[in-house]
Amino acid sequence: MRIVTWNVNSLPSRMPRMRVWLQVMKPDVLCLQETKIADEQFPYEDLRELGYEAVHRGDGRWNGVAILSRVGIDEVVTDLPDVCGFPNDDDPPEPRFLSAVCGGVQVVCVYVPNGRTLENPHYLYKLRWLSALHRFAAQPAAGPFKADWVIDPGVPVSFEPATVNRAGGQPCAHPLNSRIEFPCPQWRRAGLANATCCFSFNIYRIVN
Repeated sequence: MRIVTWNVNSLPSRMPRMRVWLQVMKPDVLCLQETKIADEQFPYEDLRELGYEAVHRGDGRWNGVAILSRVGIDEVVTDLPDVCGFPNDDDPPEPRFLSAVCGGVQVVCVYVPNGRTLENPHYLYKLRWLSALHRFAAQPAAGPFKADWVIDPGVPVSFEPATVNRAGGQPCAHPLNSRIEFPCPQWRRAGLANATCCFSFNIYRIVN
């Protein structure tokens, strides 16, 4: 099975390109982050014509995640259990998590909160959100299903000048806390035995 991830940074802007890409590449499963579209605006019918079922979690502002599948979608989970909201705990959780069983594999699509700055309340939300994600990962495996986690972590492993968002002069994420935020050994102990942490940086933050 071929599982692909794509941070589309606005699905309405990327949909023409994604439609062509899906027709050419035909992945079994495609996970999307930063769809920036509401659930009622998601192009379910367009994707169905391309042979894909889809689930989406988005509120039409920022964030937003989706799973597209040619091999079926079952046992969908649209929010992390016990995750708080933002800016208030009783607000709806930010749309950053989806889990579904596709072709006998549990696919988990994750877009981790940025945290903004260390002093921002959103950074505390990020740590609490990651704790909820860790608890979810530590749960017993979902029956006989294998698992594939696709995570846009927003956590670098080293600090370089290129990781500064020029628009605000602030680090895009906080490397000094990366071991706290995204501890790969703990994910392995939680049951993701083959977990590896690979990090990338969105080059458009430098050139735009």
